[in-house]
Amino acid sequence: MIRYHKDLLLTHKEIEGKTVLLIHAFSGCMFKCYDCFNYETMVTSKQLEDLDIEALIAQIKLHSEMIDLLVISGGEYLHAKKEALIFDLTRIKQETQKDIIVYTTGYYTEKVIMLSELGLVDGYHIDMKLPYHLIDEGDEMIVKKTVGKSLSKNEIHQLLTSINYVCQNDKGLSQVRSVRYPYLDKSAFVESQRYIEQLNRIYGKNTPYKVNRFIHLV
Repeated sequence: MIRYHKDLLLTHKEIEGKTVLLIHAFSGCMFKCYDCFNYETMVTSKQLEDLDIEALIAQIKLHSEMIDLLVISGGEYLHAKKEALIFDLTRIKQETQKDIIVYTTGYYTEKVIMLSELGLVDGYHIDMKLPYHLIDEGDEMIVKKTVGKSLSKNEIHQLLTSINYVCQNDKGLSQVRSVRYPYLDKSAFVESQRYIEQLNRIYGKNTPYKVNRFIHLV
């Protein structure tokens, strides 16, 4: 069972021109990214008040007439079990009839593809933490600093496969974004943008690439 944060955020800032209801899930995460501002709240803490799926749907319905989209974030929402994701997203779709966007690292490629093909997720905002296509053995320290662990070649392949899938199947609701970590050279973002632009040319898409500001923990 997936538990959800009791405070849902109604915002115009997440997606330009859209009113969004932002939902955070307590589904854990396989990364511990550099200075992650969500980690203690969404991954390691024990919440005394949270919502199950039925309580979450009831809260969504209170905002239904005001919102264009639902956005689900974590931690890493797709870290939850496949069966739980299918159950919850099916219930949300049935009860709200809203498009759903999931924020993800892209680590769980199989789930990214499955939930999209089941029609349960309409778009992904996928984090491209580093220019994965250029990573080699000499980059292990920067990888560990960024995501909190080493990445095998298979894991890097998973991340790139998810990014490729999201771009190829974008229906206007997806995007790829990076965080402007203060220790990364600007070339990291230039190379990531070039990679996404290349995918857009290959697939005939226009998936946006954005660099989000780094929020430093106090």
